[in-house]
Amino acid sequence: MNLFWSSLYDRAKDRRYALLFLLSLAGVVFGLLILPGILGRAGFYDSIIAAVVSSVLAIALVCMAISVLG
Repeated sequence: MNLFWSSLYDRAKDRRYALLFLLSLAGVVFGLLILPGILGRAGFYDSIIAAVVSSVLAIALVCMAISVLG
C-alpha cells in the first residue's frame, strides 16, 4: 500500500511543479510583451528599454538564486 500512495503522490507532485513552471513562464513572457505596450501608450517611451532590461535582469537573478538554492 505504501508504494501505491507514494507513486500517486509523486505523479501529482510532478504535475503541480510542471503547471507552476508553465504558469510562471507564461506570466513572464506575457508581462514582457504587455509591459512595453502599456508604457508606450502612457508616453513613457524612454522607460520601455529600461523596463525590459530590468525585467530580464530580474529573471536572470531569480534563475541564479533557484539554481544555487536548488
